[in-house]
Amino acid sequence: MSDLEKIGLVYHLKLVRESNEIVALRMKGFNQELETKNAGLTEELQAKEGHLKALMLRFEAKKNQVDEDEKKVADLEMQLKETKHRMQSGITEMMEMQNEVKTYSEEINELKRETQDNIEEVNVANNEFIKAASAKYPYLYKS
Repeated sequence: MSDLEKIGLVYHLKLVRESNEIVALRMKGFNQELETKNAGLTEELQAKEGHLKALMLRFEAKKNQVDEDEKKVADLEMQLKETKHRMQSGITEMMEMQNEVKTYSEEINELKRETQDNIEEVNVANNEFIKAASAKYPYLYKS
């Protein structure tokens, strides 16, 4: 190999080394940028997870309230049936029982309204939960 070829080879190796150093610096900058973005995304994810947990707790609380209200409605409906049965025992008792029936009916209607309101709130919380979950896990909620 001639001296000129050796000089060319040394120069080529020097260029390759400098090129590798430039690539290494670019990769270091790229890695730092990715780490910064990752940290931001991690914080965002943690915030969304907290929000999702809060929504899940609200959803569960509303669901439990709906269940309790439905039990109250069933209990009041049973009391209403018993009251109607007792009304047949006499005219005097019948007047008193009619007042109880009216009261129970009003309570049932109020509980039904509250139950409907709670169902609507549960539906809203469920929709928020689905939105949050689909944003966090889009591959699970394909449209």
